[in-house]
Amino acid sequence: MPGIVTGLFAVLAGILAGPFVEKAIADEPVSLDEALVIVPAVELDGDPGPTLEMRMRRYGVVAVSLARIEDFELVERSVVGTLANGGSTPATPDTQFQAASISKPVAAFAVMSLVDDGLVDLDAPANSYLESWRIPELNPGEPVTVRDLLSHTSGLGPRSYPGLERGTPPPSLTQILDGAPESYGDPVSPVSPKGAYAYSGGGYMVLQALIQDVTGQPFESYLRQRVFDPAGMTDSSYALREHADGASFGHDWTGAPVEGGWAEYPQAAAAGLWSSPTELANLLLSYMRSYRGEAGGVVSPESARLMAQPVVQGMGLGFGVDGEGEARRLSHAGWSLGYRAYLVAYPETGDGIVIMTNGQAGHHLIDDVLRTYGRSYGWPGFGESPRLSAAAWSEARLEATAGRYGVAPAGFEIELKRRGSEFELITARGSRYRVVPTSTDRMSLVETGDAVQVDWNTGTLTIWGMSAAPLQAD
Repeated sequence: MPGIVTGLFAVLAGILAGPFVEKAIADEPVSLDEALVIVPAVELDGDPGPTLEMRMRRYGVVAVSLARIEDFELVERSVVGTLANGGSTPATPDTQFQAASISKPVAAFAVMSLVDDGLVDLDAPANSYLESWRIPELNPGEPVTVRDLLSHTSGLGPRSYPGLERGTPPPSLTQILDGAPESYGDPVSPVSPKGAYAYSGGGYMVLQALIQDVTGQPFESYLRQRVFDPAGMTDSSYALREHADGASFGHDWTGAPVEGGWAEYPQAAAAGLWSSPTELANLLLSYMRSYRGEAGGVVSPESARLMAQPVVQGMGLGFGVDGEGEARRLSHAGWSLGYRAYLVAYPETGDGIVIMTNGQAGHHLIDDVLRTYGRSYGWPGFGESPRLSAAAWSEARLEATAGRYGVAPAGFEIELKRRGSEFELITARGSRYRVVPTSTDRMSLVETGDAVQVDWNTGTLTIWGMSAAPLQAD
């Protein structure tokens, strides 16, 4: 389909810049040098563990940047890598990444500012605030509310939006909402029962229209006034990026650059934000200080407390919400073509972290860093990793297991290449995983913790909840 980014390109030789570490407070912080020894999803007895650089090369991630918060203060800004694969320009703590779906909780702060100003009621029908567009509702007796839109319980689709090639004429907000051909996306319409959790990018595009209709301002302008400037996010923007200055380039599953450097997401509230870990950490700091009762934050203390309450299935007003007491945490991930990001905040203790990468498989690296930092700082929900022992398989079993497999019902192929007493799993898209036998009929993917069950009678594998049957050699 014209305009939609689909291309994959050959791998270029990666250059990883040395770690840049900047700290504002230093009780006993874990610097990036110390975090280079990664806690993997599966820890093997006698295995020293991978390094950060090893993991970056494994996942095709060219740069990883983070900002860490401790006791309501920004204490660390760290980055490793370069702006682009094959390049020598190092990323810095101020380098911009696509935040992808982290755009949604940032937009949620703007909505909550309208609640604080008495301009919006969370439980009022969203259509009562909309002038430029109307939500098509199946049951007029159960209107979609603002709270429904914020918490992904509106029942509206679509779930997400495709990235567009740079230079594609951007659709208008109305075209996006209507699913016009110029938007390359589906219309915003009911696709699931209202009240049940169903992730909705479309719901946040309705919120973008609501913000503009209530304030009479462009979305970007209002966000600048009520979120970016108060939080010290001077370089963050929802605007389509016209130049590469200060930006990292996206990379596919193998580490090859995305065509044009990145895809464009004109669906601003759902996926269009460019930012850095430092600026997103500044936003979390403003929020958490409001949560503990301080004035002058992006939202009032009352709204901050409300955002930390789950609405349904661990989802709150803009963030995922888990845990109780000091373990209460707000989090959100971001996935776009060539980028992965994640943030988590513990409002009771004033701790948190924002991690951004410029690789399609960056979520695996983010998981590694979260486990490493989570274990070091005792963060609830992170740091756990099972410890297993490698099993010794016979030569016959090792040779019998190596080969190509067809995965059903998904319809793609994987290959297990023997690497001594273990294997490397290679997918059709180029992802690679270390696979280690851990019992007589079981293996584990070290990077993800996924188990592989072996049926020695048929040679069939069970992996990712699917069946993988051996294929005949060509």
